[in-house]
Amino acid sequence: MMEDVRHMHELPYVAHFVNNKRALMKFPNIEIRSFEICICDGKSKLFQDIVSRILRHIKNNTEIRIDNCEKHLRSYTEENKSEISQLVKQDFISVTGPDRLRILKWLADQTKEKKNDIDEMLNEEFGGDSQLDPTIINVGQDSENRTYWYFDDLRLYRQKSGQSKGSGDWQCLATSCSTWEEVIGNFSQSTDDQEQDLHAYLSNQLYPAIKPLLETQPLSPQS
Repeated sequence: MMEDVRHMHELPYVAHFVNNKRALMKFPNIEIRSFEICICDGKSKLFQDIVSRILRHIKNNTEIRIDNCEKHLRSYTEENKSEISQLVKQDFISVTGPDRLRILKWLADQTKEKKNDIDEMLNEEFGGDSQLDPTIINVGQDSENRTYWYFDDLRLYRQKSGQSKGSGDWQCLATSCSTWEEVIGNFSQSTDDQEQDLHAYLSNQLYPAIKPLLETQPLSPQS
């Protein structure tokens, strides 16, 4: 289940939303590994906490809490005639990890701070003269104009180009030394200018900086 969640475009979308709105909605500081676990664990209080905080913000209702957020979520989805209402008819413990992630994505899109696409979120937050969050870095593009992102917790993601709004295709490429080295090795003989730049940055700057952390902080098992 975790591997399915890891390759959904909603994962970086919602993780960035939570990070970006931490001060506004009083989210705890959540590493992406912990976020994945809470998505895949039907009993997770962290998942319920995130749901309740987003709902409190949307509804401006301080009575929404962890212990009653499911009831409020059902009511809200029914009011909006959302397809998500079919998912929340079940208790959270019975909803699959991918569907729990879809619920959070839908909730994020209902806020006043709604963003239509992860590209827009990243470009607005980290573009121009604004300071780049060290946990989210655009590291370059390949010959197919797919963008590579270094994401929180030692991840490398690839974003497919040319996606319609809200339907970005994200793939988690690297989570360990071996997978990082495999990705870097794939570009080592490239004659494409973009891929040469990407290879140089990954091999000479980014990977050497994170390799010690990868060696001492392996990811939890993919299950």
